[in-house]
Amino acid sequence: MIEGPTNPLEIAGNVLKVETIHLVNKTKEINRRGMMILDRWSMNEPAKLKVMELNSSGLMKSVITQQRKEAEVLESPRGEEMLRNGLAAHEVMEMYGVSMGPDQYMDLKALETYKWLDKILDPDQNMDLDSMAKYAKRILWEEGPTVPLEIAGKVLKMETLHLVNKTKEINAQGMRIMDLWALYDLSTLKAMEFCDQTKLLKSVIAQQRKEAEVLESPRVAVLLRTGLTVHQVLEIYGVSRDPQQYLEDIRVIQTRHFLDMMLLEETTRADRDLPDLPLESMVKNAHEEMEYNLKRPMEEEEEE
Repeated sequence: MIEGPTNPLEIAGNVLKVETIHLVNKTKEINRRGMMILDRWSMNEPAKLKVMELNSSGLMKSVITQQRKEAEVLESPRGEEMLRNGLAAHEVMEMYGVSMGPDQYMDLKALETYKWLDKILDPDQNMDLDSMAKYAKRILWEEGPTVPLEIAGKVLKMETLHLVNKTKEINAQGMRIMDLWALYDLSTLKAMEFCDQTKLLKSVIAQQRKEAEVLESPRVAVLLRTGLTVHQVLEIYGVSRDPQQYLEDIRVIQTRHFLDMMLLEETTRADRDLPDLPLESMVKNAHEEMEYNLKRPMEEEEEE
């Protein structure tokens, strides 16, 4: 929690876009307290702030509202007395039941986008926070066209991409599903690709069919017009978008497990001054680890 003095927007300037900072400075209703609120949110909840920034005018309104709430408490005679007696600002606000976080200003779309962004932040996709927020928004809000395989194309092998393009049963929706999987569960996608490309393509076709059965119905067209996202509609109909539902082979499951561990470990490699490990090398190492673990019990039985 930021309590001490900082230059206004000193922290937010490292998180928000330049045009957003300009908008803050141009908005007369936002004073120093409002700028400090943005600094606090940048420090404590940068991912949520980036999602809110996708709707910059809404973000400005949220800051102004929060600024007013905090001023009403902290600038009141009782609030000022509490501060003089040594209580921190967040403690005073808590006593008055006033939240200081950005969550209260996030609508359903923003919260869903944040959930996805939070998942994307786990494996290092070599994208900055701003790019990841835009991807999450496009995936969930269905705003504007995206290039098929735009995201999956960065993680799948060239031969896999050629095979996808040659498979007539896979349409633009199927390619979009692969983009989702590349963002949502990179370990599963790469394990499926390495162990069984044919099974991967069959899984994409099966998922494409499930989603089409729901999304192409007249009832769903009405739901989408009410503002629900595709992801939310599929959830209502009980259609999972999780690629792990297609994992049946123990070899793929184990390879995915070891790759997931390696990707998690990769996030700390910089701290140990180790070079980045290429994704394909990690998949190969995970597969070898899987084979070793499956063979070991059999070798131990033979020894006995």
